[in-house]
Amino acid sequence: MAVLQRGALNSFLKEPTGRYRVVVVFGPDRGLVSERATSILSGLQQSAGSGSDDPFGLTRIAGEDLNSDPDRLANEAYTISLFGGARFIHVRAHGARNLPDQVSPLLKNPPEDAFIIIEAGDLKKGTAFRKLVEKSDEAVAIPCYADDNASLNEVVNEEIAAFGLSITKDARLRLLSQLGGDRLASRGEIEKLCLFAAEKGSIDEEDVIALSGDSSVLSADALSDAAALGQMPALMDALARMDAGSLSPATAGPQILRNFQVLHKARIMVEQGVPAGQVVDRMTPPIFFKRKDAVKKQLALWSVARLDRALGLLSDAVLKSRQQQGLATAHLGDALIRIAGNARRR
Repeated sequence: MAVLQRGALNSFLKEPTGRYRVVVVFGPDRGLVSERATSILSGLQQSAGSGSDDPFGLTRIAGEDLNSDPDRLANEAYTISLFGGARFIHVRAHGARNLPDQVSPLLKNPPEDAFIIIEAGDLKKGTAFRKLVEKSDEAVAIPCYADDNASLNEVVNEEIAAFGLSITKDARLRLLSQLGGDRLASRGEIEKLCLFAAEKGSIDEEDVIALSGDSSVLSADALSDAAALGQMPALMDALARMDAGSLSPATAGPQILRNFQVLHKARIMVEQGVPAGQVVDRMTPPIFFKRKDAVKKQLALWSVARLDRALGLLSDAVLKSRQQQGLATAHLGDALIRIAGNARRR
């Protein structure tokens, strides 16, 4: 069964070998799927002595092509190269149907001089295509899950090293708190930051704030923290600033909802016996270090059941804000004031 454990998987990603004729890269993070598939393709080409700019050695197939021509993959895989050498087929299979039927013949009768790299979607454990690949000695499945704090740190290190830059601790913490979800999007944000600070030689916290437009994030954090802590004067001040136009409720609402979802997840862990400080330090995406004390206090104030109700209020407010944009501030403000009142009673 071609399922690589962590050490073997890391080795394969660093130096892909021709051991497997079919490589399937899958997972919910499409950016990471694309990045790993491209890296594996490049590594296989190098090990085979084939350049990535060889137009005759590389074929790209989209999911729609497989749907309109079910024999396309097999025809490409078994085509003999006119100039000899290995051939590579890069399949972006998002939206493709009947992948098991199209790939199964290639696993039973592997092509002699072709390698197939397939970008798939989020293949759940037990799905027909994933089971087919994992049970074959001719194929390997490479999972791509959302980046955690450690993997995001590696991406940051890679990009700033490529630009010959350094980054302060505060800047790194703030940057990490804003990344995650999609590897390519995260890498793009880091690269943009590196270009912004290239002439300085180092990245500090002010650079991250300036480039990311982080004032809206800070205002949303101020709103959610004030509500969750029951700090009514601070909440009313923040709402007034939002009403004055410093922050759009359409932007603030989803951010505040995400903050309470993170708080809900953290409180579940606390109620399972994990110390609050440990939970806050390990949250993904990481909580910005200047908010950690406030979040710890919130964890002491709220139970999972009460956070369920708060999330219901916020979800309704975000929905109504979209439906009635002229009353968006009123809907969001009403939900936050009610939440703050509950926190004060606690």
